[in-house]
Amino acid sequence: MRNVDQLVYKLYDLTLKRSLRISIRGSKMKLKNAGRLKENMKSYTKNHFHTALTTFFNLTDILTMQEIYSIER
Repeated sequence: MRNVDQLVYKLYDLTLKRSLRISIRGSKMKLKNAGRLKENMKSYTKNHFHTALTTFFNLTDILTMQEIYSIER
């Protein structure tokens, strides 16, 4: 179970890094567009994290979806 926890947090970490790169690019936009991008960052990160988890656990079939969501919290 510990290895699964580590993988889950690694997936989350990679997702956050991708979001950060997009945010940095967004800061070079006009101010109003950058503000809109910042508002969307939380939902972007959350959606991609869920997609990564769903894909991983569909392939391995280790945990149920209920367990995935309890790990995320």
